[in-house]
Amino acid sequence: GGFLPYDKDRRWGGEKDEKVLRDDVVHQPEHTLIPTLTRRGRGTAKVFAYGLRDSVVEEAAELAAKLASTHDVAGARVVRPLGPETAHPRGTRIQLKDFTTGPCPVPDGPVRSVTDWPTAVQETFTPFAAAMTGDGLAFLHTQMQADQCGPVLAAAVENRIVGAIGPMEIQPDAIGHPQLLPQYFTVLPEARGQALGRTLWRA
Repeated sequence: GGFLPYDKDRRWGGEKDEKVLRDDVVHQPEHTLIPTLTRRGRGTAKVFAYGLRDSVVEEAAELAAKLASTHDVAGARVVRPLGPETAHPRGTRIQLKDFTTGPCPVPDGPVRSVTDWPTAVQETFTPFAAAMTGDGLAFLHTQMQADQCGPVLAAAVENRIVGAIGPMEIQPDAIGHPQLLPQYFTVLPEARGQALGRTLWRA
C-alpha cells in the first residue's frame, strides 16, 4: 500500500502490525469474540468482545490469556464497547457513521469548510496551522494552498479557527466500496472541552 500524497511524515504505515487471528474467532448468537495479535514491543494478544452478557468479559479474558501463551507474547487485553448507561467510562470513544443511508447533511453550528468561512476567518487558519504543526496541520496547510488535497472542515469560535479535520477525500477500498481516507484532526488546547472535536467528527 502506498502512502497518501499529503502525508509527508507517513503517519499511517503501508500495512498494519496487528492482525486478526481468524482461526480463533468465536461467533455465537449472543456474543462475538475477535482476537488480534501484535508483535510490537513484547507483543500483545487482544480480544474484542461484543455481547450483552457480563460473562463475555471473563470469556474474552480467558481467550486473551490463552492466546498470549500460545503465541509467546507478554500482553493480554480485552476491549469491550461500553453502553450509554456507563458513567464516566475510562476508554476510547468510537464513533461510527453510515454513509449508505443518504447524503451527509451540511455541517451546522461552528463548523464549515475552510473556504466557506468569511475571508477574515479563513486567514486565521495560518496561525492555527502553525500552532498545531506537531499534528501535521502546517504541512496540510501547504497542500491546501497548492490545491493538492480535498476539502478541510474547520471549527471557529469568535471568528477564529480553533479546530480542523481533513482533507475529506474518498477512494475505493479493496473490493470497490468507497472509503474515507484518514484525516488530520486537532483542536487548539485552549478550545478543548467544548465538544468542538466531536462536532468536527460528526460533520
